[in-house]
Amino acid sequence: MEIETPAMIQHILFPTDGSDAARVALNYLLRFAHQFNARVTLLHTYEFTMGHVLSRYSADSMAVHQLEEATRQSALKMLAELKGELEQQGLSIHGAFNEKGDAGEWIIKTAERENCDLIMMGTRGMGILKSVFLGSTSRYVVNHSHKTPVFLIPVEEH
Repeated sequence: MEIETPAMIQHILFPTDGSDAARVALNYLLRFAHQFNARVTLLHTYEFTMGHVLSRYSADSMAVHQLEEATRQSALKMLAELKGELEQQGLSIHGAFNEKGDAGEWIIKTAERENCDLIMMGTRGMGILKSVFLGSTSRYVVNHSHKTPVFLIPVEEH
């Protein structure tokens, strides 16, 4: 059986939540993108389940919507700043997406939709026990990315 390998990495998906793990992974992204002259797609996701919880307790729906909008705007600002920072360092940014919902699912969808050659992301070293009970975005992505290779950068938690 012959395995098809790409000539080089041309398009990297970089999911980020703005965390220390993502900042450490950013160093790898810079090196890879420069080395392969690859374009980059940025992705941030957020889950906003508070609205469901608050609505069950008669919370003001306007306040819930305002909080969700503030969350969305904060994420958009973070993405815009990161995009600018990467462009200043000579990277070509293909897109910057902010999606509401499950991070793992959006990472897979975005990698496929944008035809990325590689998913590069930081992962916090939570250990086996914690990741079994809490779940793990990186575990989900590795197990569900059937078309796009995944490069995980482990980051120690302090």
